[in-house]
Amino acid sequence: MHRDVITHIVVTKTDFIITGSCDGHIKFWKKMEELIEFVKHFRSHLGPILDLSANSNGSLLCSISSDKSLKVFDVVNFDMINMMRLDYVPHCAEWIHSPGDAISALAL
Repeated sequence: MHRDVITHIVVTKTDFIITGSCDGHIKFWKKMEELIEFVKHFRSHLGPILDLSANSNGSLLCSISSDKSLKVFDVVNFDMINMMRLDYVPHCAEWIHSPGDAISALAL
């Protein structure tokens, strides 16, 4: 459960549900046959989460925040794998790719 208002929900092709709240917390949940199981909690950002975006195969998640940071998570292994400090407050994040591309790019 989140302690504050959930502002973003992402469902991946890998059967994970990721929720983000206005206090900067991100939680990973695994969709089971009849239940949803809590998996991992991250205190990801100091400010509210402005967007959550998963790539097309559901293996990566990006979060952006009003604290001028971007974080990338490995969804399947529940691990933060990259973070960046930005010079601006991002308002939207989206993974982009062409059919057949092995690598997705992240647009802010």
